[in-house]
Amino acid sequence: MRKWIYKWHKKIALFTGVVFLLLAVTGSMLVYKLEIINALVAPDLNFIPGAKSDDLALSLDRIRIAWGANRIQLVKAPSIHEPYWSVDLKPGGRRLLRTDNLTELTQNLWALEVLEFIREMHVTFLIGWMGHIAGFIFGLFLFFLLLSGIYLWVPAWRRFSFNRVFLKPLSRGRALVSHKSLGILLAAGLLMLTVTGTVMNGWRISGWIFPVDISVNHQSKATSPSEILKTKTLLDIALKAVPNSYPTYIWLPNDHEKYVKFRMRFNDELHMNGKTVVVIDPSSGEIILLDRSDKASFFKRFLYIMWPLHAGYGLPFFYGTLLWVLGLGLIRLMYSGLYGWWLSK
Repeated sequence: MRKWIYKWHKKIALFTGVVFLLLAVTGSMLVYKLEIINALVAPDLNFIPGAKSDDLALSLDRIRIAWGANRIQLVKAPSIHEPYWSVDLKPGGRRLLRTDNLTELTQNLWALEVLEFIREMHVTFLIGWMGHIAGFIFGLFLFFLLLSGIYLWVPAWRRFSFNRVFLKPLSRGRALVSHKSLGILLAAGLLMLTVTGTVMNGWRISGWIFPVDISVNHQSKATSPSEILKTKTLLDIALKAVPNSYPTYIWLPNDHEKYVKFRMRFNDELHMNGKTVVVIDPSSGEIILLDRSDKASFFKRFLYIMWPLHAGYGLPFFYGTLLWVLGLGLIRLMYSGLYGWWLSK
């Protein structure tokens, strides 16, 4: 049994090593994505909490007029972590706007493009939806590598020493000893990253297989098809439906989308963007869908914490540093394992 596990541990590592190196490098860079954007693109902006719905609604109306309702795909409201308006446009493109006068941020925009490329590389391997399927499969492989590595290490647990983690120079024997020692040191953290990443990809894939249509069987109560409520009224309806929260993502109605949709975050919610969804008929003000994260099932709440734990966004700085260390550790882990195998050829 032990020989069989060792054989497949080595084979799978050789087959997937380059992919895990890619994930480790890109993931380590993305840990500080928000800090990089704030430092390079929006260095002089500060978020002022307690914005009133009147101000948010006025800004949304100005954004819709400036960019055109049919061009706007998504609007993200400012927050303490992202002190600027973010507007995603069709067919592509993202604009960051100041909160005071809604002028566009133009400093170091190359950083946004580079970070978006790195994110796509990490999430989809630049192959679109197929990348999520590949990520799910590679996640299962990494899960096996970690569990099998722990199993292979257990008989020698008494010989573990921190001095054996970074042995130099790296001969074949030293490389494998360093590989085993570092692997067990990082095992718990890497298992957490593997589980959260794999679950997120699995959840996304299941959403494609079993899509949910929120507009099924809904009939508007509006007296006229051209009757549209004001943005402030719609925002107040969402805030009243979800007290002690504020909007993060906003989908405005246009020729292609007849409903207005708000994603809301509770003040004490772990997820930086919140997971509560409010969908409103802009003609009647009727709430079509209210999916509150604080009323979700245990299984859904478990799924909701996957992204914060995996990405670290919105969590204390030391947690992001831990994720960064885990990423660097995975790079070293793959290097020492592959290097030890290369010397044994």
